[in-house]
Amino acid sequence: MKLEQALKLHQQGEIAAAQGIYKEIIELSPNDFNGWHLLGLTYYQQGDLKRAIELITKSISFNPNYAPAHFNLGCALQDLNHWFKALDSYNTAIRIESRYEQAYLKRVEILVKLNQISNALTCCNELINLKPDYHLAFYKRAEIHLMLKNPLDALSDYEMSIELQPNFIEGHFSLANALFDLRKFDRALLHYQKAIAIDPHYDFLYGFYIQVKMRMCHWENISEDLLLFEKNLTEGLWFTFPFISLNLFDNPSLHQQVATSYVNKTYLNTHIPISSSSIKNKKKIRIGYFSADFRIHPTSQLIIEILRRHDRSQFEVYGLSYGPENNDSTKRYISTIFDKFIDVTSFSDTQIIKLSKDLGIDIAIELGGHTQHARTGVFLTRCAPVQINYLAYPGTIGSDVVDYIMADKTVIHKGNQEFFSEKKIYLPHCYVTHDSQNIIPESKLSRQDFGLSQNAFIFCCFNSSFKILPKTFDMWMRILKSVEGSMLWLLLDNPFAVSNLLKEAQLRGIDPNRLVFAKRMDLDQHLSRHRLADLFLDTLPYNAHTTANDSLSSGLPVLTLIGQSFASRVAASLLKAIELPELICHTQAEYEAKAIELARNPQKLTNLKKKLAKNRDKTPLFNGSQLTRDIESAYLAVYQRYQEGLAPEDVFVNTY
Repeated sequence: MKLEQALKLHQQGEIAAAQGIYKEIIELSPNDFNGWHLLGLTYYQQGDLKRAIELITKSISFNPNYAPAHFNLGCALQDLNHWFKALDSYNTAIRIESRYEQAYLKRVEILVKLNQISNALTCCNELINLKPDYHLAFYKRAEIHLMLKNPLDALSDYEMSIELQPNFIEGHFSLANALFDLRKFDRALLHYQKAIAIDPHYDFLYGFYIQVKMRMCHWENISEDLLLFEKNLTEGLWFTFPFISLNLFDNPSLHQQVATSYVNKTYLNTHIPISSSSIKNKKKIRIGYFSADFRIHPTSQLIIEILRRHDRSQFEVYGLSYGPENNDSTKRYISTIFDKFIDVTSFSDTQIIKLSKDLGIDIAIELGGHTQHARTGVFLTRCAPVQINYLAYPGTIGSDVVDYIMADKTVIHKGNQEFFSEKKIYLPHCYVTHDSQNIIPESKLSRQDFGLSQNAFIFCCFNSSFKILPKTFDMWMRILKSVEGSMLWLLLDNPFAVSNLLKEAQLRGIDPNRLVFAKRMDLDQHLSRHRLADLFLDTLPYNAHTTANDSLSSGLPVLTLIGQSFASRVAASLLKAIELPELICHTQAEYEAKAIELARNPQKLTNLKKKLAKNRDKTPLFNGSQLTRDIESAYLAVYQRYQEGLAPEDVFVNTY
């Protein structure tokens, strides 16, 4: 009778009341294994894992053949990161009850944690053989296939999980994500839509749904989508991957809110203070650059000059690399620039943190932030005494565990300073430079090679398709209407975007033949073809960053519309540093008028290009040596503050 009463309270969530009755049962019957087990379960639910383990272990001593007790013991051990002991408990539960599906799934989790991916796959196969109609088994196996770089097998298993359970939202969402990564955007959109039909409030779902629409330039109902998305983000009802908000909204307050919510939801608040390195006789500050993008990627393109020019008499420079497996030419080269380069792709966050401490890294540079493949958790737990957000993510991480963000007074101005969790390092000019060894070759390429009219005025934008919002495209089409015979040269990002942009042009009264799409090319040829265009038109709210840098280094002027957020002010920072502020616009009307004026006034454009060519070598933008010295001054300043026991504060670097 008491047991039934306790179970009823337990099922109703009255844990403390149930706990009291279980104790009474044990007092009356000290050998009652069920009482001990259920009492232990209440402590587990209250978060007292050590007490739970003690009590459930005692229950097993009275009845070693009760599989649920071994399973629950495994859960408590797993939550305490006792992986091998937990694995033993799950194995025991399965030996007792061979079709214990939850134990199989938990065993898979442990094997993945232990990086025993092949064994995890075997475990999934065993479960599927036992229960071929169990949708979660196929779902788990799909995740394993992705880890093993078998995306087509993963798609098949995700599809099977949905076939077995049509309203399985995790299956639709994960299948859509896998399809997105394979650039099968049309199918990804379909499954995001199916997931939304099941539950539009599912975490992160709506953001990825909008992201795939932006990739495809599929703008049907996009205004309504964005209004709904912004409203629910602002009210804290929805979560999204922070990078998505940077591209959609010029709202630094919202960017910080989204990043902070994401960090609080995704990562445990487990940061650990790190004392100065105990490595003896260390005469130089050890800088660790952490990135998933030491490969052919814009981040490498922008950081490589700084790595090459670091003062080795003051600094030791370490590279910790993770992310997609590759051995391309950039990765091979960049690995030689570091004093020590370590591929930690297979490491867990905990292992990377330990390695960083063992190496004695003094200042860790986060070159990922909230971008794809980044290991932000390494920084949110803390991997070095001083941590700096730099370069790849143009916004706040959303946690003061990352001490600083590298910036300049244009990208972080008085109007958006308060929306960064980090303290600011203000470099005196632009916060980026470019690779001085990227020599643009003389080329015999002609406009005809790319389908461009020889006598037309060529506007271009080589930004990825997801940066082109309908409002930006509206401006471009009005500009084309005003400049007779002009053409717009865009990057061929994906065939869906091409088709949709041609359709959108026609809807706005522009002949689709006036849009031309550039295929991806090797970097040197890509830089060379910039010279065939007349004016680069920037996007808002996510500016051209590396693409604007490429354009200016190639001699092609960039017209930008400056916003409020970091991401919307990068091109303006570049233009100020190369002393071309006249190309920075503050309203849509000014942006359109200036583009039209330059297209109609060949001499004015010629003078602008001459000024750009002249300024290229005498202004700060492409002075990689000076930028490196400025950054090193910042490193010395923030590390000195740390050594003196002072909290991080804004740092202003002056060039003398």
